[in-house]
Amino acid sequence: MTQTIFDSKLLQAENGNETADKHVINAMDSDNIQVPDDAYITNSDIGRDGVDLVLTLEDGSSLTVENYFSVADATTLISDSGKALSPNLVESFARDVHGIQYAEAGSSMSDESPVGAINEISGDVTITRTDGSVEKGQLGSPIYQGDVIETSEEGAANLVFVDESSLAISEDARLAIDEYVFDPSTLDGSTDFSILQGVFVYTSGI
Repeated sequence: MTQTIFDSKLLQAENGNETADKHVINAMDSDNIQVPDDAYITNSDIGRDGVDLVLTLEDGSSLTVENYFSVADATTLISDSGKALSPNLVESFARDVHGIQYAEAGSSMSDESPVGAINEISGDVTITRTDGSVEKGQLGSPIYQGDVIETSEEGAANLVFVDESSLAISEDARLAIDEYVFDPSTLDGSTDFSILQGVFVYTSGI
């Protein structure tokens, strides 16, 4: 297994009165890529620019993985401490540089019913819809398949789904509702959540 150790180009860009690191590495012929900091795994904005993966931190620092989306087998990103950003997580959370979420591109909230709603909330909670729009979470906000839900460090929310299951999230949580299907007539269904960070408590329903 080939691992690409992060020592590629390091650029400097002005960010106000400070400089922000701009790292660039190529994903070609690599099974794994080692990133320079844990924050790129847990706290970055995950974006897509053509075939490149772009991870951006709050201070403006960024890591661009060139050709990430063009390699035959998607690459796992790993930090020194062992934190990993898998291809499945990238697919769930990545949005293109214009705000469109690639995993759900072409879908529309208006074409489907909500799969749940926020029934408890405190602090700051945001919901990113599949069309790339970002909403402030509120009590009663509907939750749709494909949504990405994030809380601030002090934020928390309890989500209740149509099968009466619930999911409590808090402490800088990042959650993607990849799939939520439930048939009330048969009580059958399937769920698939992607959890990037935070504290989560799941309680099954019916």
